[in-house]
Amino acid sequence: MADCCDGMATLFDDGWAERELRAHRRRGLPSRTRALVSWLVARGVTGCSVLDVGAGIGAIHLSLLQSGADRAVDVDLAPACLAAARLHADQLGLRDRVTYVEGDLVEQAPRLEPADLVVLDRVVCCYPDPDRLLTAIAGLTTTRCALVYPRSGALLRGLVALLNGIRRPFGATVFFHAHPRRRLEQILTSGGLDRRSYDHVGLFWRVTVYEKGAA
Repeated sequence: MADCCDGMATLFDDGWAERELRAHRRRGLPSRTRALVSWLVARGVTGCSVLDVGAGIGAIHLSLLQSGADRAVDVDLAPACLAAARLHADQLGLRDRVTYVEGDLVEQAPRLEPADLVVLDRVVCCYPDPDRLLTAIAGLTTTRCALVYPRSGALLRGLVALLNGIRRPFGATVFFHAHPRRRLEQILTSGGLDRRSYDHVGLFWRVTVYEKGAA
């Protein structure tokens, strides 16, 4: 995963992080993310711990902290994203409630505490080995796991393959993936996340929340 990790830091650099912060200040959360956060808050996040994987500028876990969550851990491969997330948290007065971890979630998992709520917003599509990633995620989730990932389907897989083909000659080390939904669900189910409680399908992205046991 070393090449992929290095590529993430290059792809999600200072320029990307600055653009994301500006866009968030102008428009707030994207509609799909806003709907997910609203759904989670309606079911109660007060006192919860949050693990936000590939959190970007930290918009989701910061929104949950503002809505009553107790603390958050932000795990990200890109130093620029972590720096932007820290800045964002400072501006909201929430910095002391967030722990920042740089690295691959799979490698960091043994050193992380399980969380009530785990969020992966457009992360699975950048990870080549969903089995390792989601197995680790299932082990770190005590209540709910929320995924934002590309819709399945032949057309989308073709578009992803075309995009990767265009980027490959330019030395890209990070490629995008449209992993089949059934495969993702099987991995999570094997890890004890046995119920889908929220499932929204948009034009490109699917948002699904899985729960453990009778959560």
